[in-house]
Amino acid sequence: MTARKKKKTSPSLIRISDVLRSGSRMSTEEQGAVRYLLPGLDIHLSSIPAGAQGGDFYGMVYLQDGRTAVFAGDISGHDFSSSIVATQVINYIDGHQDALAFPHLFLHEMADALYNTLNSVGRFFTAAICVADVERNTLSYASAGHPPSLLFSNEHKRIHSVGGKSLPVGFDQNTTYVLTQREFVPGDALLIYTDGVSSARSADKDEFGMKRLAGHVLAHGNNPAAMVPGLIARVNEFCAGAQTSDDITAICLART
Repeated sequence: MTARKKKKTSPSLIRISDVLRSGSRMSTEEQGAVRYLLPGLDIHLSSIPAGAQGGDFYGMVYLQDGRTAVFAGDISGHDFSSSIVATQVINYIDGHQDALAFPHLFLHEMADALYNTLNSVGRFFTAAICVADVERNTLSYASAGHPPSLLFSNEHKRIHSVGGKSLPVGFDQNTTYVLTQREFVPGDALLIYTDGVSSARSADKDEFGMKRLAGHVLAHGNNPAAMVPGLIARVNEFCAGAQTSDDITAICLART
């Protein structure tokens, strides 16, 4: 596979001013990953559009009282209208940042607010939202049709799937979503990703799949700096020689 050229970044909402007020540092790593250091959190993020118009979106908002909301999503389709919808979703999130504190309610309200817009252009999107609370050592998580995130437990050296089956935003105006809460203590790490990672295919049409993904998270759970850039490199190597048409976004949240 020819390496993806980062022609345009996916729509994003990274509230740098809020992040900086919490005392963070930022740096760029291999494979385009960017690192954000927050009190109690070490966040690594990479988003690589497959072409000029990216349909993935992502973001991070420092709320307050030790809570940080992180989200990622994937708009159906890979054309100009998909990138427009992604921008509209980011604009909605921008205007309702405080509501991110309750991920399941936020998804419900967003599904209601954007239903007519999505229906008019025949689009839907998946999304995952988590709120890491470093004061209470908890993770609050909700998803809308998104691939399950993977939580590395440092104590048990095990991987837990987070997020069950649910409808993407745009399928039903009055969809309800389930809130999952987990312990999230120092040494733990969560990987959020879009299906451009898990569904990536090799030249032989083999799927990268959850087994390889979980193995990577287990191997790098204690080394979050290598989690995202290593995953992007591994997916690129796996897909060598194959035609690709999907964006790739991966976010690792590690408790420090």
